[in-house]
Amino acid sequence: MADTAFTLLDDQLVTFSVSETDDAGNPVTDLLSAPVWAETSGGAILAIAPSEDGSSAVVTAVGPLGDATVTYTATLASGTPVTGSVAITVAASAAAGVTLVPDAPSHK
Repeated sequence: MADTAFTLLDDQLVTFSVSETDDAGNPVTDLLSAPVWAETSGGAILAIAPSEDGSSAVVTAVGPLGDATVTYTATLASGTPVTGSVAITVAASAAAGVTLVPDAPSHK
């Protein structure tokens, strides 16, 4: 289950940033492993491009509408895994054009 939910239009991208905190809300900086970003659509709904240090990632709507979850995972020096996730719904953007499609002609 995702920690939060977010709506992204099919022509948008968004940057997610991460800051790890302890139970009291204090910053945690003792990551043992490089952070791993993942998304559940297999690239069909979202594309994800993590920064070099893993502290952020650009998430781009690929085009099709639907739902996917972006997950961030790292391991602290203590061996404790930390994860966070966001459920993203890709929704339709505003109409950019109109196409008129005629039916088959008929006799009057």
